[in-house]
Amino acid sequence: MAHSCRIMEALPPGYVLIVHHGVKHVQKAAKDLYDHIREDPDGNQYMVVLGMTPNTRYKLDNDKNILDGVPFRFQWEEDTGLIKVIPGWEHDQVTDRIRGEIQEKCRDVMRLSKDDYSFGGTTTHRPPGGNRGKQPDQCLWPRTRLGERGVGPEWPTLVIETGGTESLPRLHEDVKWWFENSRGDVRIGLVVKISLSTRKSTIEKWQLASPGPPRPVTRGAERQLPHLPPPRVQQAAAEQQPFIAQVITISDHTVIGAPLVLNFHAVMDRRPQRNERDIELDADDLLFCFKMV
Repeated sequence: MAHSCRIMEALPPGYVLIVHHGVKHVQKAAKDLYDHIREDPDGNQYMVVLGMTPNTRYKLDNDKNILDGVPFRFQWEEDTGLIKVIPGWEHDQVTDRIRGEIQEKCRDVMRLSKDDYSFGGTTTHRPPGGNRGKQPDQCLWPRTRLGERGVGPEWPTLVIETGGTESLPRLHEDVKWWFENSRGDVRIGLVVKISLSTRKSTIEKWQLASPGPPRPVTRGAERQLPHLPPPRVQQAAAEQQPFIAQVITISDHTVIGAPLVLNFHAVMDRRPQRNERDIELDADDLLFCFKMV
């Protein structure tokens, strides 16, 4: 079954919708949304901008300070933009700590070199010849995807999408966007839901089913595939079956569902060697990542 990830699909109730009347208009609307979400951090984070000019799209894509200090992630399709406003430093810190824990396992435990992989932050990715693009909250490229001097990197193997409670349905569409537009070259998507009101957060590990399991992938089948390696072949969007392979819940002093397991071959795009193995974040690692939530 194909999954259509239209840019306005599954947005939270109360999302902001404006028609583009210049950058200052977008800045003011983003500031108003930021002020509102600081009061209600589990509420709507999204603003849709209709009728964007190429110049505004370029600025939102390339200038992190274009919204006068409002932190954001950007996605676009033709002349429609989708801005995800980041409600507070906690969201960025959780994402950055997950990145740091993954890096520590790769560098300090498995002794991978700096040349073996790179994190891409909020780099915008576009499908070849496509009229759309998207920024993740974080992503990872293995050495095989980094490209060469003067040539940009290819699709990442791992992406992270982070948001609040009301953003969860949209985050699911986001991770499907990565699978669809990369034709399956993105192997794993981590959906991180943070609730600052309940202090309870979740990590969902999404991946594609291999061509062949029963369609659709049922909840019963999912429970039998918690650590199944993601397929390492391209799949057209119409053939993809994205599913949640693992769910971890994190609260003040409790983690249910650990460890988070990231298949080495899928992430690094090669077989493990010597003391290399799957990347695992245990309960202590995850408590550290969410310590400030």
